Parts: sequence; C-alpha cells; structure tokens
Amino acid sequence: YQRRVHGEYWVILQNYKIDMEVTNTESPLGSSNLKNMKCVGQETYGDSSVLQFTEAPIPIISEDEVLVKVKSFGINRAEILQRKGQYPPVKGGTNIIGLELAGYVVDSNNKEEIGRRVMAIVSGGSYAQFAKVKRDHLIVLPEEIDIESAGAIPEVWLTAYLQIFQLAQITKDQIVLVYAGASGVGTASIQLIKQAGAKSIVTVSSKEKEEYCLKLGADYVINRSSDNIKEKVLEITKGEGVNLILDCVGPANFQINSDMIAVDGKWILYGLLGGAKVQEINMANFIPKRINLIATNLKSRSTEFKTKLINNFCKDVLPSLANGTFKTPIDKSYEVDWVNIQQLRDAHEYMEANINSCLLYTSDAADDLLCVDLGGRRIIKKK
Repeated sequence: YQRRVHGEYWVILQNYKIDMEVTNTESPLGSSNLKNMKCVGQETYGDSSVLQFTEAPIPIISEDEVLVKVKSFGINRAEILQRKGQYPPVKGGTNIIGLELAGYVVDSNNKEEIGRRVMAIVSGGSYAQFAKVKRDHLIVLPEEIDIESAGAIPEVWLTAYLQIFQLAQITKDQIVLVYAGASGVGTASIQLIKQAGAKSIVTVSSKEKEEYCLKLGADYVINRSSDNIKEKVLEITKGEGVNLILDCVGPANFQINSDMIAVDGKWILYGLLGGAKVQEINMANFIPKRINLIATNLKSRSTEFKTKLINNFCKDVLPSLANGTFKTPIDKSYEVDWVNIQQLRDAHEYMEANINSCLLYTSDAADDLLCVDLGGRRIIKKK
C-alpha cells in the first residue's frame, strides 16, 4: 500500500496480489518520486481530438476518502458532453473527466482496506491512473466479478436502480417504456424491471439490438427505424399508456411521451440526446393525467444521498450481478497504453456514432485496455 512520507508517496507491499512489481522505494509508475500520475486532459472543448494524455498530481485523500489505483473505468455520454463543454464539472471538483471506476485501494487511513478490490462512482477523475473516492461510496467487488469488467457497472446500474426503485417506486405488473433499450442504462433497466415483476417496452434502432434486448428479458421491443413508437405503445397497453417512462432523449419525444403516459404516470428525464429545447410545448395532458415529470442525475447528488443509494444497491442488486443473474455486456475494446491517445479518441467517436460491432480486442502487450459495451458505453481495463 502507499503511505505519504514528507509529501511523497512510497509503496509498501502487503500479502495481497497486485499486478505491479515495486519495492518500498519504487512506484507503480516506474519512479521513486510518486507525486504525479498520468491522466486524460484537454486544453479546450471540442471533438475527440481535444483529448490528450497529460500529468497531474496524485490526489491527496482526506479522512473520509481512499486512493484507488484505477484498473478500469467507464466512458459515459455525460463525459462526451463535458468534453464538448456542455456539462460542467462539479463545483470544487476535479477537471479530469470520468464518473466510474474499478481498481485497488492503495491508500487509506484504515490499512485493512489496502489492496481491496473495489468499484465506485465519482463526481470526476476516473480517466486517470489514480483517483480518490469517498470511503462510503466504495463497493467491494465480490470474487465472481472480475476487476476489468467492473468498470462498466457503477454508473449505469446505480442510475437505473435510482430511477426504477427510488424515484419511480415501481410496483409489480406496471408497464415501463425504456428509451435506448440497448444502451448501458437501458440494458440494466430491462433486467431490474423484470426482477420487480413489471413489464418493459424498449426502443431500439436495429434488428440486432431488438434481438439482444429480448434475450435480456424485454417484454416488447419497438424498432424506431421502422415502427411508430406512439402507435405501438398504445396498441400494447390497449390505449391505457405506460406507467413509467425512462427518457434519455428529452425534447424530441416530449409530445408523444405526454400522449403515451398513463394517468398518474411517472416520466423520468435523465438525458437530452434529442436536444435541450422543446420547439412547441403542449401541456394539455399534464393536469388531467396528473403526470409526474422528474428530472434526475447522479453526478451532482450529495454524498449522503449517494451513500444511501449505494448501500441499498449492494443489498438489492449486487448479489445478482455476482451470481450472473444480471449481465453487464461488453461490445468492443481498444488498447490504451497511456502513450497513444488515439485509442481513447476512437472510443469516444465510437460512442458518438452509436456503432455496435460486438468485438473484443486484447493484447498482452497493452498496459491498458478500453472496452465498449453493446449500448455504447466503454470501459478502460488497465492490465
């Protein structure tokens, strides 16, 4: 584990297995002075070409934090928006992007935590070799979950769990419309909805994604490339509408959502893929239907809120991830070596293009590995 001595980090080996060969005078970065780490930075906003590898000081932890050697981390659409300057970092937080990670605890005020395999959500900073994490936000990895794929779990599954169980308070036999069913949050939502005894209607953009969502447990799939979403939903629900809408699209579907939602329905808005402005707003359905429109995100929630959410998640969901009942799919991978930034740029472009090729690249020569799941999320798996 690492201890700070006169402002520097020194590495001390304990009786656990970490894949870095060091002595008490060496660092996992190959230097005896472990002040800086490699991370992803940018000097301006724009497309993926603004991303670059740079160095930053290794985070100094406080009493309620631990330092994690990052082994894998997800790339989410919120990070794409932050790269473009459309989603600012949390006030007072790091400018390094990244909302989730998995790795080893390497510094803590509680030395029993050193070497522990964990995953976590963060408000920023996971695109780096080291990240600080609130101790109460750590999720200890069960043995059955490998640390490489764990980087794709926290943000997606906590977001879906928050929306379905805490905000919507879903009940058995309700019908839920899930936009972007093959996305990370979409695939997690399908499985959580099924666990709750409710039924899901999901939208997709291809036959491949349609088959995939059905395999995960979706009850109905609407291919938006060929089907009319509103007509299909009202046909499936016999004109009653859906009890819950999980909406990552926003303005583009504003009117049909108010037409498709049932009386006392809940409409959870967690993304704006369809733009930020509604051209024409007709709210005629809102009062007679008593529509509950709830906007949400996870990044800016309070420490206390996240702690409670994570505790409930570990009790209700983590066991099913560990035993394989719930799946976190991986679609494509890229090698990342902290030298050639192009792989990371390619992954951002892959996400933005919504391409899904279900391909996995691995290489023993790579220091880091970036994986992308079927819905367009990515994880960088550090070897």
